[in-house]
Amino acid sequence: MNIYIFALAFCVFLNITYWISSYEKVFNYKATLGWMQPHFANSALKNCVPLALLLLIGFEVLTAVFSALGLFYLLLYKTPEFVVYANYLNLICLFLMLIAQRLAKDFDGARTIVIYLIPSLLALLYV
Repeated sequence: MNIYIFALAFCVFLNITYWISSYEKVFNYKATLGWMQPHFANSALKNCVPLALLLLIGFEVLTAVFSALGLFYLLLYKTPEFVVYANYLNLICLFLMLIAQRLAKDFDGARTIVIYLIPSLLALLYV
């Protein structure tokens, strides 16, 4: 497998995922919070949903920035350093969301997070 092509495709995947996700959370903050509060109402997160959302937004924005830097450095210098950093941040985001979905007993939501985890864990091996 051509590692450069894998890194490039993975970096595009991160850019699409995190720029759109962080944009939606930042510019639709009230709607996102309005969805999250009842979703986590019966979980250990019920009293800290706004803080958890802000934490997630922060990590998602950082992941988006590092994935953009990763794409830039990959195309210009053929170095995957920032792609690796973006993936570390991506994994933090995914694990935070996975924990939250499990606490909310939303097993379908947790399963969806695992779908995103698969290429991310592969990237740990190949990028």
